[in-house]
Order: sequence, then C-alpha cells, then structure tokens
Amino acid sequence: MAIFSFTQIKGGNGTTTLSANLAELWPNPDRILMEMGVGGGNLGWTMGYDLAAPSAPTSLTEDGYDLVPEDGPPRRLSEIDKKDWQLPVLPAPMIPDFPPPGEKMWWQKRAELATQTEMDVICDLGVCVPEHLTIHNRVLNASISVIAVAASSEEAKVAVKRLAKYRDSLAVVIISKYKSTPAEITGLVGCPCFAVLPRNDAIAESAWHNVLASDKSKQGREYLTAVAALAHRLRGE
Repeated sequence: MAIFSFTQIKGGNGTTTLSANLAELWPNPDRILMEMGVGGGNLGWTMGYDLAAPSAPTSLTEDGYDLVPEDGPPRRLSEIDKKDWQLPVLPAPMIPDFPPPGEKMWWQKRAELATQTEMDVICDLGVCVPEHLTIHNRVLNASISVIAVAASSEEAKVAVKRLAKYRDSLAVVIISKYKSTPAEITGLVGCPCFAVLPRNDAIAESAWHNVLASDKSKQGREYLTAVAALAHRLRGE
C-alpha cells in the first residue's frame, strides 16, 4: 500500500483531472482514486455516477463504485472481479453531510480507509487551506508523495511554503501552457518538480462532463503520455 496525495492552493489547476488520469494509467492494477476535498466534490458526477446511488461510501467492499458500465448502472466493487476493474473510485459527496456530535465526519472515515487499505491510493485532497491540512494530516503524514499541483512557479512557491511540514515527501507538478523544464522549476521553488504537464484545454473546457482525457488530439496524446510517465515515476518504475 502507498498513498500519493495531490493538492493545490486554488481551484482550477487541474488537480482532479490529473488524479483521475493518473489512476486510470497507474501501473499497479490494485489502486483506487479517493476524493477528499472537504467541501465535497463533483468527481462522481463528471465520471458518470448515478447520483441517486449512495455518494459517501465508508468501505471498499460495501459502497465503492467502479466506472459506470456502458450497459448498466454502477456496480459495487464487491461485485466485480479484480481482473475486471477499470478505475475504482471513492468520490466525495456532492453535498457533504454532517453527522451528530461525537460521530466521525465522512473525511475522517475516508482517512482511516486510505491508511488501512492494501491498495495504492491516489488521493485528491482539493485546496490546501490551513484548516484542511489539519483535517488531512493523517493522510499527508502517511503519503509517500505529497504533490502540489500549480499553474506557475509562483503558485508552486506558495504551495511549497504552505506544505513545508511535509517537505520530506513534497514535490510539485506544473500544469501550464508555458514551456519550462522540471529542473528549471526545481531551481525556482526549492522543491523537486516531478513533471511539467501541458495544459489540456479540451479537458478544461469539458471538465463538467468528462474528467478523463482522450488521445484523439495531439494535445490529448501529449498530456496522457506525460501523465503515464509521471505515474511510473511515482511508482518508482
């Protein structure tokens, strides 16, 4: 088991898109994509989930859903043979529910699950405001890599400063139209840059409909090639 956490300092940087496509291209089939943005998220909707189905799963075997098959509704992971898995996902609830006093919040249960499963966990933590870092401390401390996703070196500098507590496992990924090399970014932000990915406008424009990239365009192929290379680097392969 290994946890790889992705976060950002503001929305719209492509963190969720990157996490989803990394999970889709992950070298280890025993992996799961977890969404843990405290404010909820739209990953389930963008990936085609039936929103009438339970949206705040508490275990892999009871309420985790695979991608929706073309010929039917979502199936629980417990009903799917591992060799047939496409991309197991635990989405955040669209509107987070708040339990009675004394009961654990949904993200506390999710953090426990992330640190107990034997699968590789690609974890989308959302925006890393200070109070969210406190909430996600258990996952961040257990992460092999904490990846700050940014659109520029200036954003990356802010993220590195905010995530300084996790410097031993911290790295950055830049998603931008501007041409820079990982070595240049590393020199600017004082933290390893694992990749500089091309900004995929086709995904950005249709993010509300499909978070997974397509290789039908040159831009899409370049993005997916870079994401695949990052997946293998994170896995140490």
